[in-house]
Amino acid sequence: MKFRIKSVLTAGLLFALSAAMVYAAGGQQSGGGASGGKRTPITIKVSTVQLPTQQMGLGLKLLEENIKKELGDWVDFRGYDSAQLYSGAEELEAAGRGEVQMVFAIGGAMETISNKIQIVKLPWLFPDLATAYKVLDEGETGKQIFAPVDQAGVAVLGLFSSGSATVADNKRPLRVPADFRGLKMRAPGKMDTLNINSLGANAVVTPSEETYSAVQQGVIDGMSTPSTVFVPRRFYEIQKYVTNSDSMSMQIGYLVGNKAWYNGLPPEFKAGLDRAINATIAQMRKDVEEQDAGLYARMAQEGCEVHNLTDDEKAQWKKASEAVYTAMESELGVDLIALAKREASTL
Repeated sequence: MKFRIKSVLTAGLLFALSAAMVYAAGGQQSGGGASGGKRTPITIKVSTVQLPTQQMGLGLKLLEENIKKELGDWVDFRGYDSAQLYSGAEELEAAGRGEVQMVFAIGGAMETISNKIQIVKLPWLFPDLATAYKVLDEGETGKQIFAPVDQAGVAVLGLFSSGSATVADNKRPLRVPADFRGLKMRAPGKMDTLNINSLGANAVVTPSEETYSAVQQGVIDGMSTPSTVFVPRRFYEIQKYVTNSDSMSMQIGYLVGNKAWYNGLPPEFKAGLDRAINATIAQMRKDVEEQDAGLYARMAQEGCEVHNLTDDEKAQWKKASEAVYTAMESELGVDLIALAKREASTL
């Protein structure tokens, strides 16, 4: 399975000069701490809103391990999980300003920079995860939807699935669109809102960290959330019925970095950082594919009634969600949607 590190062709002059000075002062050695010699450590601050037990919190620790393995005492790594520094949208703005160097970002936050990223959540666009990775890593679709992110001073360094879209509530099993009628359900962003509304529920945009209390207080009856979020956030304590909606909506997470900082790094440092990022993203992709089925088994063990859609039920969901494509044509563009559909069927 291939993925790319998004390279940026230009960098801010001040960042480049600063990085060059650090490189000159720190010596010419490459590799980790075992290579010898004294080098001025380069600070990397990495932020995520997710908990240490969630996918991106675990990814943060994995990235730290891989970076230290590659760069040793040449790096001063500082990780901040659980929204210690910023909320989702705020931390991306901070990355653009250079206040943090890297961010593990959720899809909803990324959509605040590029609304075109919403295309990855078009219902049933991708037949499987491997195709989604290929389109986003190598296709023209990926280039177009990430272009506004690059223009905002943020480079997309890697992406990974956050598991299948879990749909849950505490009223009744959700098997066909008619079951959604009258329910108030959490959605993390605009595209998720359209998806939920198309099935007949009333979507309420709710941050992940506020969803538990929203259900407890009766603000919402249920939710749409990635499987890797459902279990660590202990949503099984407040939701009785769970449906695995398979590939209804791709749940993608991102590792991004400040563009000028990233391009201004000393070449040998950057090469080691790229190796660490590659290893981290590859492992996160592997882990989520292996863990997804187990997450639904865990939900069942915790008392949830778990349902996997039959072919007939899936056909009904697909039919109901066709309206989402029409609704998004004016925002995403007919040509971009056609491109994504074409690449999803050919790449």
